[in-house]
Amino acid sequence: MNDLSGPTGSSVAWDEFAPCEHLVQFYDSKAALFDMLDDFVATGIAAGEATVVIALNEHLAGLDARMRQRSVDLVAARWRGLYIPIDATDLLAQFMINGLPDEQAFRTRIKTILDLARQNGRKVRAFGEMVAILWSEGRHEALLKLEDLWNAVCREESVKLFCAYPRPGDGVHEAHTHREICAAHSHVLGNTSPRRLAAA
Repeated sequence: MNDLSGPTGSSVAWDEFAPCEHLVQFYDSKAALFDMLDDFVATGIAAGEATVVIALNEHLAGLDARMRQRSVDLVAARWRGLYIPIDATDLLAQFMINGLPDEQAFRTRIKTILDLARQNGRKVRAFGEMVAILWSEGRHEALLKLEDLWNAVCREESVKLFCAYPRPGDGVHEAHTHREICAAHSHVLGNTSPRRLAAA
């Protein structure tokens, strides 16, 4: 796991990451989240990759606004199959059973999404914050299991995956879970704005 942070105003070289890599960002502000996310989406669309964004509705709306500022037409991208927005809260509810992610239900739903994204042989990249929802609710066991399920999907389906969490507080349990989250990812991205990445 590499810790990759950098100064404001620069960008991540997303294409340097191989399919099946799993990246995480811990952010201090919504601006930092959108700096990273809109670059992830815009570069994916420009590369002709299907970009799946599983996010809170407010973040989907914020992304749309940021993309308009970059003159990226998400409506057109969606019609072309290059942008697939999904409500994270709704999707999460579809595979949670007794407070934990059900593996079979998760795989079924994610495979349906990935099969749609892969039409015409497109590569796929995905952003997800279902784990951040669980984090915000203090459901640490559930989020760690979900990270494990995502890692299996990344390996099997060759998907480049990026997820993001609000930066944790000072609680002992939060700090312990934060370390486990980092260990579940191939790279940890900077918490402010991204930069072009180099191995740490």
